[in-house]
Amino acid sequence: MKSTFNICFYAKKDKQKANGAYPLFARITVDGVASRFNTKLDVLPSIGDGKMGKATGRTSEASRINRMQDDINASLNTIYHEM
Repeated sequence: MKSTFNICFYAKKDKQKANGAYPLFARITVDGVASRFNTKLDVLPSIGDGKMGKATGRTSEASRINRMQDDINASLNTIYHEM
């Protein structure tokens, strides 16, 4: 039986912080069962891209967020394939 696995990053728009940033959450879906968790990253609306789930631009903050997302994605894929 083939298993399905997907990772999606999104900004939680209803939890805006005092500095205007939104917390970044990750959603993992395995065989249609979803689980969500906070990545402990914050993204400003000016650099967040909802469609791609990445930070846009060439700022150091956008690069840091994208790098951390890539690390989380790689870790989750490794855990999934080990199982």
